[in-house]
Amino acid sequence: MRVFCNGFNLYGQLDQRELVLEKFTEVFADNPIRDVCINHSFSALRTNNYLSIYFKNKEKCINNCGKIVQASSNDDRLLFLNDLGKLFKVELITNFDLVHEIPNILNSEDPEEQIINVCCGSKLSVAYSNKGRLFSIPHKLIFENVDIIDIKCGREHCLLLDTFGNVFTFGRGSKDGDLYTWGWNGNGQLGMGKQGDEENYVSVMATPLAVDFSDSQRNAMKVACGNRHTIVLLGE
Repeated sequence: MRVFCNGFNLYGQLDQRELVLEKFTEVFADNPIRDVCINHSFSALRTNNYLSIYFKNKEKCINNCGKIVQASSNDDRLLFLNDLGKLFKVELITNFDLVHEIPNILNSEDPEEQIINVCCGSKLSVAYSNKGRLFSIPHKLIFENVDIIDIKCGREHCLLLDTFGNVFTFGRGSKDGDLYTWGWNGNGQLGMGKQGDEENYVSVMATPLAVDFSDSQRNAMKVACGNRHTIVLLGE
């Protein structure tokens, strides 16, 4: 895998001398890269045998925690998982050099159960076991599904994807009925104008954007999406 980056590099997190990469530049070129996490002030690079952290113009190599199979991070913390299902964390802000092993959260009588997926958000960190159990570390959640194949965390919420294409979500739920849309807008289905409306037309919206309803006092209650249209039910 080859990685190209541009932009902010004040902390040396892109392993380059320049403070700003003004054009896309290949980074970490001397490493057999399997995965990379890039944050505001540090990067974590997973290779075949170890994990390297680039922070404050220094590199820290973690090679004594077994074979690392997954890593996830936010701006303050790095979580990673080895092939035996053991979880570790590095608190970047408080102690960059110290690796903590997270105590076993499974409390399981099944010797074959182990953590196989971990995801780190700003306000919560989530782990998932091969027996379909889900944890908001370290607490077990009332949810079991053996078909989960991917997990992503936002600031205060989590999304789960299963093998059938179903998406499950949980979190703080504090968006107060706001509606966000993104994606293809060829027929104006995102509520951002339609083709021919040169002033407001957006063909593709890459990031979620709030929809501005004329009645600002009403919150979105339900949403249904078709191939070229969107239907929204507003509250009374």
